[in-house]
Amino acid sequence: MTIGLPSQADSRHFLPLDSLRGIAAVCVVVHHFVTSERFTDLFPHKSFLDVPLFQNGWPFVDLFFVLSGIVITLNYAEKRFRSFAFREFFVRRLARIYPMHFATLLLYVLFRLIKLGFIAVGVLHARTTAIESDTLYSFSINLLLLHALGFANTLSWNAPSWSISAEFYTYILFGVVLFYARSRQSIRVFYLISLVLIAASALLVIFGMHKTTLEFHYDFGIFRCVIGFFLGALALGAVPYLRSIPIREPLQTPIQAVFVVSAFILVCIVGWEPLVSFMAPLVFAAMFVSLLLFPQRAIPRLLSVRALVWLGRRSYSIYMIQAFVIVIAQNFLDVLGPGRIGKIDAALSGQASSVALAVLLAVVLFSADVTYRWVEGPGSAFVLKHFSRKKEREFGAASRAAPNA
Repeated sequence: MTIGLPSQADSRHFLPLDSLRGIAAVCVVVHHFVTSERFTDLFPHKSFLDVPLFQNGWPFVDLFFVLSGIVITLNYAEKRFRSFAFREFFVRRLARIYPMHFATLLLYVLFRLIKLGFIAVGVLHARTTAIESDTLYSFSINLLLLHALGFANTLSWNAPSWSISAEFYTYILFGVVLFYARSRQSIRVFYLISLVLIAASALLVIFGMHKTTLEFHYDFGIFRCVIGFFLGALALGAVPYLRSIPIREPLQTPIQAVFVVSAFILVCIVGWEPLVSFMAPLVFAAMFVSLLLFPQRAIPRLLSVRALVWLGRRSYSIYMIQAFVIVIAQNFLDVLGPGRIGKIDAALSGQASSVALAVLLAVVLFSADVTYRWVEGPGSAFVLKHFSRKKEREFGAASRAAPNA
């Protein structure tokens, strides 16, 4: 049984899902601003957006994992099951994620060298923890995308890229599972193994690693990704069966609203009860399924507006460039001087930090648009042109920079 994409279904992506990825990426940016100790020191009066949704925004990374599982499964386990080729799949995944990862890593190296120069002449003061974590060893494991596999004892360089490390090796696991299922000529084998992987990873995380929250990353964050990714795969597999359940049209929008609101409520309360985070991938998966089931209702239409589609297409760049922009902003404010910032903050209680956040978001979005156009698309095209056997067709696809295809 195949799973057709609804509404915009002839394209490779269902736009509302991409839009949610963009919204989640922006939420992660705000999360990193409101939880930054440096920004808190500079702006004692909190931003108007310093609320539980953004204070606890880290589970949105699990939303990315679940959505990746849905999109990748749709494109390969459903649409290309009989023609699946592991090598081409691997090259496409590498082309999708590595150029942006490599570019941001080089940005950090360049920035670190410049900063060391400023420290040497006394313009800036060294922050010991950052210098200690950004070492040649940590650079090497970042370069090889190993920094979510237990090879490090802290986040380093472009810290958010740990999730890219986790996704990359989860992609490989997906490819192996799909290759085996194809050899057995049964898509059900794929979904059965997916269920086993989810259960095994969850048991390992809870009872083997003794985690009481899903908030872990460099310490084998790949298992967190496996749970979300393959849960997304199972959620997609359930869609055809759920469509057979008759649900009256007046109830469809309320059902979607309940799942969307539940997802955001879960993020709000995870700070008070970390154990709730283990429900996050399941709740996100249910939300995505509800959108796929009823694609013509109000919420999917709202998520298909041009501005949100623009955001969704640049979500990967937003996620990958945000930490670098934040670091630049922190160092700029250091040079400007805490005293001056403090006077402004005292005079404009709460407004100064909100304006700073607005400016930061604007710079992140602008930078993401630049990297989307000049790194993601061309970088993917370069990798596919030189490593894919289907060079002409893949080159054309990559040049359009489709998100997470």
